[in-house]
Amino acid sequence: MAKGKKPGVMIYFETKHIVKHLDLEDIGRLFLAILDYAEENKPPNFSEEEDMTLCMAWDIIKPKIDSDSERYKERCENAVNAANKRWKDNN
Repeated sequence: MAKGKKPGVMIYFETKHIVKHLDLEDIGRLFLAILDYAEENKPPNFSEEEDMTLCMAWDIIKPKIDSDSERYKERCENAVNAANKRWKDNN
């Protein structure tokens, strides 16, 4: 894992009610989109005309990924600040 990168992405049970309406191909496309967005901040290119269900699923899942990413960033910053304070106090 590269320094500063998240180790993964959370998939919440509440998304099951969305995913169960997709066929297996679309589930795969959605899963890869989740991974690409969470790791590289690369949004999917689902076409609303062709993939309305995927677009709706993405609109529900994306805010969770964004929220988790922000929480992870804050956690990392807090850990750095705590380590810096500890080093400063010990010197």
